[in-house]
Amino acid sequence: MSTESLCEQLLAAPDDASRGTLLEEAARTADCLAYLLETARDTLAAQPAYASRRAELAIAIADRRDDARGASAAWRLHAQARRAEGAHAEAERALQMASTLAASAGERLLAAQAQIGRIDSLGWLGRYDEAAALARRLERELLALNAPQDAAMALVNLGSLHYRRDQYDQALRCYRRALGDLAGTGDALATARIEANIANVLVELNR
Repeated sequence: MSTESLCEQLLAAPDDASRGTLLEEAARTADCLAYLLETARDTLAAQPAYASRRAELAIAIADRRDDARGASAAWRLHAQARRAEGAHAEAERALQMASTLAASAGERLLAAQAQIGRIDSLGWLGRYDEAAALARRLERELLALNAPQDAAMALVNLGSLHYRRDQYDQALRCYRRALGDLAGTGDALATARIEANIANVLVELNR
């Protein structure tokens, strides 16, 4: 049976017993985890519920393999899919799980990167102080890990949270600090996006 056929049968399994049998076979099949992760990514924007289901199966396969890194990637995709559907509490918990698993695999950078999306989810949940503290901590950690673009993204997420709350001065400070983190990276696209955010803030401030 091909990897694709096995995974599609797994998705269509009619009951828990059938699903369990197919999961055991999928855990022994080298490419099943990668196939589910790839197809989840491909369908994330247009079909988040479909992507979430594939990510859930990838989590189950990774758990059976004791593959913490693979499970972390699957939890992160699951979180992105749930956030796209507005399920921010579930997304926040999934990102926390992704980070914990990455850390257990010795992947410090991946663990920190998985936390960036939590800033936005915490904001939607009204946990503003937690979101701000997390963003500041992640900026420090990511700069120490030589990941300035990720550090800037943490600040952009916090700036966007301030912007949604009409806290334009705070948003401006976040965006300008993010530009400082990007200095020297040569990332023209990220720089342009942040500059556009700054322009929007300045309009709101009548500057």
